[in-house]
Amino acid sequence: MRRLEVDLVKADQLRVDWLTQTPMPPVDFVCAVLGEGDNRDAEAAVLVDVGVALGRRIPVFLILEPPRRAPLVLAGVTQVGADLSNEDALGLHLNQFLRSLRRKPEAQAKTAEIPALSQEAANVAHARLGEISQAASALSVAARFERLMLDVLESDEAAISAFRDTGDMGYDAALWANGASPILGGPVLVQLKLWKSTPRHGLKRAVEAFSSQLDTRQVPFGLLIYHWMGNEQHGPVSPELSSTRVVTISAHDFVGMLSSQPLSRILLSMRNAVMHGVPYRG
Repeated sequence: MRRLEVDLVKADQLRVDWLTQTPMPPVDFVCAVLGEGDNRDAEAAVLVDVGVALGRRIPVFLILEPPRRAPLVLAGVTQVGADLSNEDALGLHLNQFLRSLRRKPEAQAKTAEIPALSQEAANVAHARLGEISQAASALSVAARFERLMLDVLESDEAAISAFRDTGDMGYDAALWANGASPILGGPVLVQLKLWKSTPRHGLKRAVEAFSSQLDTRQVPFGLLIYHWMGNEQHGPVSPELSSTRVVTISAHDFVGMLSSQPLSRILLSMRNAVMHGVPYRG
């Protein structure tokens, strides 16, 4: 590290609580080592630190001492196998990793800050929601509502599976975002709800049913997007609907967020709210 002019600080020597506080100055990357003879307690400590780094979106460089293999949960982390006593080999691998960090194009960083929808596209989506609200019945425009949400969510930075006819059993689609899904550990499951008028208890029942389905799946959280025809619902839903693994948001509000933030940032903020059991405020 010193030979490559890297300032190295051990996690337990930081001036703040690494698990809950952000170090200043910021950490550029985390180097983790899993040795051949590490015991389970040592491995668990390393995995916790790697998880904290990934949660903070900090690059991780993992060194494995042969014949040690990385746990499957670290499959997406940059990793090399090298003899821990071979300074030249370690220096070569680390230097390549550092060069890859420095080569990251500025344009890529700027792209990550671009909202998922342009204001023009958001205006069109709001108008299409307005047209759906004028239809005679929810059944007649259900497919249009699904198509609209596919158009809103699909982009070069994200992918969403085609919606499936599941009713209230399971989920309607799976959503991947390039900047968020690797950190979240998988896709976000999406469910759409369209009602002709404001249901008295329908939204609460939908959240409860969706939450029970999520309990059987290894996913970060579920996203329930709803639209009440004839009622342009805005603002956060009742806190009682935000204490589960489901983030509930109106279609109009979701479109508005996509026109001001990248999708990955939105999904990570939603995940943080779910983890802390607090309502998602956008």
